[in-house]
Amino acid sequence: MDVPGTLAALTSGDAREMLTLQRAAFVTEARAHRDLHISPLTQALAGLRAELGERCCHGWVIREAGRLVACLRACVTGQRRTTKAGACQLVHLAKARTQRSAAASFRPGRS
Repeated sequence: MDVPGTLAALTSGDAREMLTLQRAAFVTEARAHRDLHISPLTQALAGLRAELGERCCHGWVIREAGRLVACLRACVTGQRRTTKAGACQLVHLAKARTQRSAAASFRPGRS
């Protein structure tokens, strides 16, 4: 059973739930920009699973009572052609709207 705020490594098994959270988290931004075709809303499950399978992709999730409430994906440079060596590219950070405190406590590398 998950304890409130449990931080865990992202796995491909989290993909479907993560995609749902990602879409819910980015819909407000899409509406503000009057563009519902931004990549977090249009990304397909197969594309997300492929991304998670890339060697450069690293991620973490926070679960509360078994529910995914926040997630972070990043790509380490030098492991992906689109980034320069010596940096980390943030791919997506999403959190459930009901979890205002989750983002503040979300610090990868600390458990």
